[in-house]
This record gives sequence, C-alpha cells and structure tokens, in this order.
Amino acid sequence: MEADITSQAVGLASNTDFSLINLFLRADIIVKSVIIILLASSIYSWAIIFNKIKLFKKIIKSRAMFYAGDKGETFCLAVAEAQALGVPCIVKPIGSLGERVKHKVTGEVVKNDDEFVEAAINLLKNDDIWTFYRNNCLKLQRNYRWEIIAKMYLNILN
Repeated sequence: MEADITSQAVGLASNTDFSLINLFLRADIIVKSVIIILLASSIYSWAIIFNKIKLFKKIIKSRAMFYAGDKGETFCLAVAEAQALGVPCIVKPIGSLGERVKHKVTGEVVKNDDEFVEAAINLLKNDDIWTFYRNNCLKLQRNYRWEIIAKMYLNILN
C-alpha cells in the first residue's frame, strides 16, 4: 500500500511543471492578487527611486535655488537638501528660511522682491560669489547629523 502511494507521488511530481508561470497559474485568486500587488508596488517603488536620482542630478547641475518661502515652513527640507548638494539659495526670511540659509555665507536672505531679484542676478553672474557660497554649503550643510541636531535642539530648550 505504501509503495503504491510513494510511486503515485513520485509519478505526480515528475509530471508537474514547477515553473514560475505554472505555479502562478495554478495558485488561488488570493495568492495571485498578492503577487500582482507586490509586483506593482515594486515597479512603482523603482520608478520613484529613478525619479529621485534624476532629480538629484538636476539639483547638482543647478546654479542656485530661488525660494520666496511659505509662512508655514518649519524646517524647509528642500533648501537643506539643495545646500547639502552645494547649491546656494536666495530666500526671504519667511518661516524657517532665515535660519536655514546663512546670509552671505551659504546664500542670501533678502527682505523684499527688489533685493531678491538683485541677489539672484548677482549670484548668477558672479562666479566668485557663487563658488564661495557653494563651498560653504558643502562644508556647513553636510554636517547635520541627528546627534548634532538633537544637541542644537537641547541647547535651545536650555
């Protein structure tokens, strides 16, 4: 009896195709759904990764970032990322931008639209100023690690 069952099991295994396509086709609808969702999520994730890589390449090639700001800005990660990549910024002192950009060190913090335009034109035309700001951005903005930010935050509270 056991020999018959063993020979039948071996016979079934030898006739069964274990390719990925056949395993998928024989799977239950729930398993198929999960596989399709995982595959779609993976493709979507890789699309986001490739878009971020293209964005960083564009930012690195950028000459400067001009951002007038928003009153609700509490940290301004976009300016922090631009400066960490060596892109000087021209901003207005709205929200946290006045603190994020070090005036005349990593960019310029201007008071009104006329100063904004003047600073932008000056930065685009003057290679020495741009190089100075760029080098300072790379030197100063890449040092922000969680330990340093936590110490800065604790110093503010004390």
